[in-house]
Amino acid sequence: MKENQNRLRKHCLLVLVVYILFIVSFFSTSQKQLKYDQGPIINTGIKNESYLEELENGQSVIQESAIGGKYIDYFEITFGTFDRTDLVGKINIKLVQSELAKPIFESTIEMNEIKNATPMRFLVEQVLDETNGSVRLEITALETQPGKSVTILTQKSNVNEGDQLFVNNQILSNTGICANVSYLNNASYYPILLPLGITSVLILALYLYRLQLANATGKKCMGLGFVQKMYRYQFLLEQLVQRDFKTKYKRSVLGVLWSVLNPLLTMAVQYAVFSQLFRYQIANYPVYLLTGTVIFNCFTDATNQGIYSIINNASLITKVYVPKNIYPISKVLSSFVNLLFSFIPLLLLAWFTGLLPSASYLMIPYGILCLIVGAIGLAYILSALMVFFRDVQFLWSLFTLMWMYATPIFYPIDILPNFMRILMKFNPMYYFVEFFRTILIERITPEPLSFVVMAVSAVVFLIIGNAVFKKLENKFALYI
Repeated sequence: MKENQNRLRKHCLLVLVVYILFIVSFFSTSQKQLKYDQGPIINTGIKNESYLEELENGQSVIQESAIGGKYIDYFEITFGTFDRTDLVGKINIKLVQSELAKPIFESTIEMNEIKNATPMRFLVEQVLDETNGSVRLEITALETQPGKSVTILTQKSNVNEGDQLFVNNQILSNTGICANVSYLNNASYYPILLPLGITSVLILALYLYRLQLANATGKKCMGLGFVQKMYRYQFLLEQLVQRDFKTKYKRSVLGVLWSVLNPLLTMAVQYAVFSQLFRYQIANYPVYLLTGTVIFNCFTDATNQGIYSIINNASLITKVYVPKNIYPISKVLSSFVNLLFSFIPLLLLAWFTGLLPSASYLMIPYGILCLIVGAIGLAYILSALMVFFRDVQFLWSLFTLMWMYATPIFYPIDILPNFMRILMKFNPMYYFVEFFRTILIERITPEPLSFVVMAVSAVVFLIIGNAVFKKLENKFALYI
């Protein structure tokens, strides 16, 4: 008894320390997504209707547009190369706050990096001194050669009032280059979330203290029964997880290496097929693709294994008393052991492409925990229904295939029409995949909405799954 109390005390302390590290990393790596709301995207011309003459050496193109917010997030420019591969020269791009003559951004790019009719995005992430006035986008050609330079795509319709386009100091009326500037406005997330984060630490500390006290005195406490059950059957759970993991790779030459190779090979095939379509629309496309593949494959593998957790353990269920929900849990946990191995190539690929680790990595356990809880909830439902309806395995395989294509794993969400983007907000896996992509690719805190949606969807799956499982578990022995 005393041993269990000491063990619970150590585990409670560990949970509290990990949660404090999570809260600290949440705020320390938070940037614009907590401090600002998405403001207007000022389009100075996004529909390609024409183009300027080829940019000559020293030629400048200046686009003036009204300021749309307090904070400039990014801007995009669309060039035309007419698919030529012998481009020579450079393009200097400068963004200036006009009234103050304050440079906001400046960069020089090689022309051979430019793709035809593909928007090039430049991150600015700069707070403006004033929110009135205009910004000036200056584009200057350098070291070009005739016939080997780019042009700039333009349009005449839907040009914003007050916008002006200058080519070599000559104004072009009713014309704008194909570009846009994204602004952010002040948000109220940070002032609200900071006290909530501190309060949540205090609440968790009080709950863990109450849990230990109830365990020592024999009083009731929410979650205590589950904790005691896990301690009591810990050895069995470990053995089941080990058995499932070893069985999966039994008589395999490469063994556990398949957990590393499988996502890499899947990503390689998808990259070969889709890279030419999306690689220039998505920053760091290999990591983008592999992240979606690893997370979604882990989820589907966990639920697919969970379907058979009851019928494959029929001999144990009919002969030995063990809480039946141990079996779906063991299947899900064994699948998540594979996830840990799958993260190895994902992290290596991220580091190889220059995405070095950051404090945001401390939030990865939160995403994994939510994924485990949600998978356990679905495994409860699927394993219980599988006992009575064997068609569940085929229906679920079809459903997960549809779910995969409905989730932006290998394509950007921007290519979807507006109504499909709205529907995507009801897809839990979209938030899970984007959560890990934000951490690995942007190396910052994901949006607060992601944390909420992931936690709520995981808990809803678990509550519904637990209710279905408890209602049907007494009949398992009659059908398996």
